[in-house]
Amino acid sequence: MLKEDEFLALMELCRIACTPEEKVKIRSNLERILDYIEQLQQAPMETVCPSLLFFLSQNAMREDTEGELISKEAFLEGAPETIGGLVRVPPVIKFE
Repeated sequence: MLKEDEFLALMELCRIACTPEEKVKIRSNLERILDYIEQLQQAPMETVCPSLLFFLSQNAMREDTEGELISKEAFLEGAPETIGGLVRVPPVIKFE
């Protein structure tokens, strides 16, 4: 369970301003997320192949290199949706 002072501190750190009703919804959703993470942490890991864990811990990506840059306008032309000069993406988390 998320303590009230922890929740308020988190809201301040995230600079979230909302109504009391929204605070109740946000806190409820956050507690559900934290409960789910706790369930995941209790999952048995004995059956996971150790070689898979080793593979996942290695960075298999190439080094970053600077390439040719395109203009912001050209980039935004290729985006399916834009808003205020930014690429609009669908929400990842839906709060109820």
